[in-house]
Amino acid sequence: SISAFFPAYHDWGTIASQVLLVSRTLRELTDDWEVIVVDDGSRDRTPEVLDELTKLCPRLRIVTHPKNRGYGGALRSAPMSPLLVGLIAAALALGAGAIVLVIIKLLTRKAPPSG
Repeated sequence: SISAFFPAYHDWGTIASQVLLVSRTLRELTDDWEVIVVDDGSRDRTPEVLDELTKLCPRLRIVTHPKNRGYGGALRSAPMSPLLVGLIAAALALGAGAIVLVIIKLLTRKAPPSG
């Protein structure tokens, strides 16, 4: 199985596009996937956006911290599946879908024949 993980803290303006892009990418690659978002105590509209996203993305799991625990706290709270595709922060300059594709290609790349 594949999990894409996003820590979210005051990311209401970017989290939806990130989750939708990664969901579309993973849906094309496998039937066994999920997207996990840890809302790390956001006080903006992030919780509302995530709530709306659950209606569009049934494979979205949200973990909510009532108080900010920082990046490490968000990592420790994420219930990951056996194959962790990547830790994708919503603020990364590259699109999340591109990061997931690069990681998946690296993980599934076949070794060159020996000899």
